[in-house]
Amino acid sequence: MMTIALSQKPTSPQRLILDRERCGPTRAFSPALLPGAVQTRDYARAVITTCAHDTDPVTVRRALEVRMQRHEELLHGAGHHRTYVITELALVCGLVEETVMEAQLAHLRRVAGLGHVDLRLLPADTAEPWTLGFVLRDGQVSLEGPSGLIALAPAAAPFYEAHFEQLVAASQTLTPHSF
Repeated sequence: MMTIALSQKPTSPQRLILDRERCGPTRAFSPALLPGAVQTRDYARAVITTCAHDTDPVTVRRALEVRMQRHEELLHGAGHHRTYVITELALVCGLVEETVMEAQLAHLRRVAGLGHVDLRLLPADTAEPWTLGFVLRDGQVSLEGPSGLIALAPAAAPFYEAHFEQLVAASQTLTPHSF
């Protein structure tokens, strides 16, 4: 079993947004929920309020605004390539109301049509033991949970990079017309 230490200085979501302006491609895997950057406001609110321990309205509002900043950066950041691998489970998540999920799926079709985004689907019958989402960027890896990101030590990145390549190989590209 491999033990990976957390970095000494956790990275804040605001810092990740600033760093993204200067970094290379972003690659992310999300096994059960959609990645934060592709979430609509209503989907994100449902995830944050359902999964976060602190549901204070001010805390929820701040977390939602940070997530929406990431979302806007995705929509308007054509100079920054992103690859997102999601599972079929993420598309049928029972965490949100049906109308919220319908709007989210319509939005995913729009995201899938962006030239700088490679949205990929890992079929349900693929053996996938990972339970946490992660984000790779410039040799750094962060674990992505429902309520935020946790930065890992740089030594962990090669392990996650190799696994991400396996996920990409096992997944298929989503287009606006494929779902």
